[in-house]
Amino acid sequence: MCIRDSDYIAGRESAKPILPRHLRKKYNIITLLSVLCVWLTATVIYIFCNIFAGLKPWIAFCWAVPVSLIVTVVFDVIWHRKRLFFLIVSALMWSLLLCFCLQFLNYNIWIILGIGVPLQAAALLWWRLVK
Repeated sequence: MCIRDSDYIAGRESAKPILPRHLRKKYNIITLLSVLCVWLTATVIYIFCNIFAGLKPWIAFCWAVPVSLIVTVVFDVIWHRKRLFFLIVSALMWSLLLCFCLQFLNYNIWIILGIGVPLQAAALLWWRLVK
């Protein structure tokens, strides 16, 4: 991580460090490769279930969305990037709720999406608190 010379000269040692461009690219590529591994796994599960069991488990692709977002959150926490953290957490929350509704589609549990409203408000307040 780099600290600007002007911050050092001005005595602001607590300035936020800036990542060099090559490190940001490297972090983005690693995150994207990890997310692609999630989607590859979902595709392999779909293909094997289609070939060997005669099923079409489209739900594997639905569950790949929250798993991808979990992977993204983990890497964002590891690398201390907070720019899109609120959006990723919000998408994770809503995708998990939607996946549960789709997984149990026969039971008509769409009301569970109502849990998302107070959770979204709590996430927004938490984000404003730590921002």
